[in-house]
Amino acid sequence: MSARVAWVSADRAIHLLEPDGVRRQLTGLADESVMWASWGAAKQAPASHTWPTFSPDGRWVAAFEITAERGSVLVTDLEGVQSSVVIELPDQLPIYLQWSGDGERIAVVSQLRDDLLLTVGRVDGRSPQKVLAKGSPLFFTWTDDGRVATFIGGGSPNARMMLLDPEMRRATEVMPGIPGDFCAPVQVGDTLFYGAHDNGVGSIMAFRDGQPVRPLPGGDGLMAFVASPDGTRLARAVAPAGDGTPYQSLSVIDIATGEEQLVARMECLAFLWAGDDGLVVARVDSDRGLVEWVRVDLSGHQTHLIDLLPSRDMRFYLRFFEQYASSHPIVDPSGRHLLLAGIVRGRGSGSRVWRVPIRGGEPEDIGAGRFAAFGPELRN
Repeated sequence: MSARVAWVSADRAIHLLEPDGVRRQLTGLADESVMWASWGAAKQAPASHTWPTFSPDGRWVAAFEITAERGSVLVTDLEGVQSSVVIELPDQLPIYLQWSGDGERIAVVSQLRDDLLLTVGRVDGRSPQKVLAKGSPLFFTWTDDGRVATFIGGGSPNARMMLLDPEMRRATEVMPGIPGDFCAPVQVGDTLFYGAHDNGVGSIMAFRDGQPVRPLPGGDGLMAFVASPDGTRLARAVAPAGDGTPYQSLSVIDIATGEEQLVARMECLAFLWAGDDGLVVARVDSDRGLVEWVRVDLSGHQTHLIDLLPSRDMRFYLRFFEQYASSHPIVDPSGRHLLLAGIVRGRGSGSRVWRVPIRGGEPEDIGAGRFAAFGPELRN
């Protein structure tokens, strides 16, 4: 293993697993009831933690910390000794967080009553946190120039894609095209990709150096797309109904040429790159009530990996996988292992974290847990 693992234990504390097998607990013990209760019903004092994600340099872990009184973003070092609250989220339900590329800021989506808020805070605390946007639905990604590409209000007349400057030095920039049925925008190198209607046809728009460039093939329905590790291709699938039904027609698109290659016609819940030469795909086995994971190489050949009943956190991840894929990777940087959380029949009754070899081998039981993510690749 060439990357660290941060995982949420059964009691909703954050734990760290080093490549050499050393384990450390980074946060205190917690009570799960705080995480999933409504604010009015939450009674427990201990903090609950969720959605750990490593900083780009791998030196810090950020996670949501929730008590009966408040929610916040906690950043801790890898020894669990130094920690600080970066963003306060009073009376809000934390949903998603992502580090900026330079590791200096964290952006958060949270829910306040019927609204979703996008808030940004500096890790060093030099300036107050700022609410940059409000709306629903709301998805975002950091761009290479430190702005936040934000998609608000899919399917409504007010739907828009914007570039927001957390320092408020540059004016808000509204992106061209009418945002289509898609979720998270994707930054690949110096190019931002997002779904939009182009002359009435669903396309993947591309925006570079302040200008639109040639769009890539999209589709009619809810689009999802994720970038290959080397930044040369997008994997894309479309859910025609756009109502939570599975994605179909998984394809790979060459970013430079726009050439599209159909990889698999299977219905799937989620898909992620596993190295540059294949993907891991989650699909529902309705007869057994499980999620089946398979590896699909670019020729379409499929290899079964594991069946499991995903944890609640894992189910949420699968629902919004293209938003979480870049910030909370469950495939390690080498493309050799997949991290999952849930119940494997015949291997105990509670949710556990599993490190699954993608190119053959038995799943490794890391321990009781709800969710896990890899850190960046460690270099000697």
